[in-house]
Amino acid sequence: CCWCKYKDCFGFESVRTAKLPFLVLLFISVALAVLVKASVFTIEIVADLDEGCDEEFTDTCEENAQVYRISFSSFIFFTLLALVTRCSTTIHTHWWIPKVLIYFLILVITFFIPNSFFFGYVQLARILSGFYLLLQIIVLINFVYWLHTWLNSSAGSSATACNDVYLMTYLALSIISFAVSIVGIALIYTYFATPGCQLEQFFTSFTLILGLVGIFLSVWNRINMGLLTPCVVFLYCVYVLWDALLSDPDAECNPTADSSEGDNEVAIIVISLLIVGGSIVWTSYRTGEALLSIDKENVEDREEEKPANSYEMSDNMRDLATGGDGKRSATPAAGAKEDSPLVGMGTTGGQPIDDPAGEMLWLFHAILALASAYLSMALTNWGNTDGENEESGSNTTGETNVWVKIVSQWVTFALYYWTLTAPLCRGEDASA
Repeated sequence: CCWCKYKDCFGFESVRTAKLPFLVLLFISVALAVLVKASVFTIEIVADLDEGCDEEFTDTCEENAQVYRISFSSFIFFTLLALVTRCSTTIHTHWWIPKVLIYFLILVITFFIPNSFFFGYVQLARILSGFYLLLQIIVLINFVYWLHTWLNSSAGSSATACNDVYLMTYLALSIISFAVSIVGIALIYTYFATPGCQLEQFFTSFTLILGLVGIFLSVWNRINMGLLTPCVVFLYCVYVLWDALLSDPDAECNPTADSSEGDNEVAIIVISLLIVGGSIVWTSYRTGEALLSIDKENVEDREEEKPANSYEMSDNMRDLATGGDGKRSATPAAGAKEDSPLVGMGTTGGQPIDDPAGEMLWLFHAILALASAYLSMALTNWGNTDGENEESGSNTTGETNVWVKIVSQWVTFALYYWTLTAPLCRGEDASA
């Protein structure tokens, strides 16, 4: 029927491929937010966007008000999907046109809401953004340890020729990561941490010291975690440092602080869209995938530890919960029919979905909801509501932005050091 075609168009029936349209919708949110923040256009339907704004910074305040509405609409959309897919994954793989219409309907509705409502949303978004950054750090550390383990195990289980390839890959990635980190530190000293910029010099020197200490700890024979993990973490932290210093509103210590003015405005908008949009979408996808894989491993571990009579135990408990006597047999009675597959509960048209982690799709949408909240913080100096604190023409500069990114870098180092030293605290010694 026409409605069936309407419901199932585009053909994203696989759980994995169906994630792509949601990532596209998230990128659309980022693109809209970057464009309104850059004053390319204004979305003004009914709401008074200058409500509560400082008169001297009305333009910036109105731009932020639009960013909050775009962020909030995306946050509500993905939060609803997280709740619905907790019960049925069919919503994830079907009903595409209604979902897109609902997304834009929520966006339009937010422009009928006064600014005062979003002052409260800003407080919530700050908290959620902190969780989002923390998840990114955990996923990064989990990834570098996985890469270290995979390359080492592959080298140990392969033939001689392949063994050399894995070892050379491990060594090459370590050297490249370390070399790029050192070059990055040198460039930051040259262009950002210049004489007279004491705070920027401290940030850069502290990053260099922490990175080198991490390398020495990792190769210490009592820990023996190799070169790759500390070098990749060092590289990531140098990137975070560079990103933080790009947010510095002081033009003397940040040569790009005033670059949004003049002939380079279009280039800055495009670069901001690619950096902000690409990083948020990609890290959201990878965070969701990593958390799903971690959950899948835990499920598999529980399945391996399950006792032989777990079928009987599970069914007896279910029988008691539904009012029975709890004395069901582990073997179905003769002639009894097996339960038919449920349509909509992790299935497509009565057939099981090909993704074994399909029942955890709510987590993927929850990550996108967190990313939507973080979007509003990344573009508005972490919740600027009146525009007064944004001191330069750049769209993403501000002291709050600098400190949030620097603190996230320190948390990355702290968590990584903890993963290195925790075995020693438990009495484990790699040199033994």
